[in-house]
Amino acid sequence: MVTGASGGIGRAVSLALAIHHNAHIIALGRDSRRLEQLCSDVRAAGGTASAASIDLAADGAIPSILPHIPSTGLYGLIHSAGVCPLGSVEKTSEDDLEGSWRLNLRAPYLVTAALLPALRKKRGHVLFINSGAGRVAKAGWSAYAMAKHGLKALADALRDEVSSEGIRVTSIFPGRTATDMQAFVRAHEGRPYDPSEWVQPADVAEAVVLALTTPTPSLVEEIVVRPMS
Repeated sequence: MVTGASGGIGRAVSLALAIHHNAHIIALGRDSRRLEQLCSDVRAAGGTASAASIDLAADGAIPSILPHIPSTGLYGLIHSAGVCPLGSVEKTSEDDLEGSWRLNLRAPYLVTAALLPALRKKRGHVLFINSGAGRVAKAGWSAYAMAKHGLKALADALRDEVSSEGIRVTSIFPGRTATDMQAFVRAHEGRPYDPSEWVQPADVAEAVVLALTTPTPSLVEEIVVRPMS
């Protein structure tokens, strides 16, 4: 299962898993049209796919995921959905703060908790797409960095809880990545956006595949992927 699968890193991860492993992707996102296109592209890449249009930040969203989980269990859960509000502590609105917490931290927490029984059946893998902001907080990024620091704490605590059951937990920390989110960030900064200057989503996806396919008993706990300059 991949959240935020309709674009950016989530889309790239879905396609990489189809290309390398003919995986079946359960794609979650808010844009049904883009999800439909993703499913078509996954099938063309050698995988299979199903999709559900869900707003994971909404109250009551989590139970609607459960019917999409195979009764045999879940091999992997990749959290890629996210939102990036920017602004100083003084000027960040309560709505932006709440939105960041709900999608960037609350949703991964609740989705993971709900799907642990399915992950136990396959001794599966939970992988959190975090951010450089989850390691270093900078001015203007407080609402986003708070949630991403919390996401690292969630991953670390979860790993300590479930490793004895054979469930692996990994955090990926991409730096600035060539996605719609980065285009928004550059516009906010009043700077030009050149996708070639930033980490490519496909490269983050390769890091995800590496973590997921590293054979036991080894575990890739964290990967940092950054632009060279």
